[in-house]
Amino acid sequence: VGFMSDTDPVTGRAKRMSLLLPQIAKNLRLAALIENVHPGLTTPQLLLLLILDQADRSALTMSELARELGVTLPTATGIVQRLIRPGLVVRVREERDRRLVFVSLTASGRRVVRRLLRQFEDLVAEILGGLSDAEQASISRSAEHIYELSLRVREREQRMVRAS
Repeated sequence: VGFMSDTDPVTGRAKRMSLLLPQIAKNLRLAALIENVHPGLTTPQLLLLLILDQADRSALTMSELARELGVTLPTATGIVQRLIRPGLVVRVREERDRRLVFVSLTASGRRVVRRLLRQFEDLVAEILGGLSDAEQASISRSAEHIYELSLRVREREQRMVRAS
């Protein structure tokens, strides 16, 4: 009781999804698209730009960025440093507490994000254009479900980190 065998449908689906989702993430790195939008931009740098673009505040601390990226503070610092050079982000120290470092997108960084999202949208539209309306609707619904699943996974991971 409580033990699920490999023949259990939920276990089988979970196993299949656990194999597919990392492959989907790998396929969506879209190195050529990123290179076309901003030569030399890496996937971790792009993720950082997207995190800043989608944040509910205009700037995030280095610690928040590291946590969002799932990397150490020194790694996040290196990514930020490589984005400062081409003027995509700026780093500002909090005046009241100089230990706090905030990072925000520049206008140039926002333009890069917009261009990338627009090109990705065009790519997806081109691919979807070859499918029937029913297939498009199914894929769209599935993407929404996968996104919801990713939020649950993230929430659970955060609870595990807090508990340790």
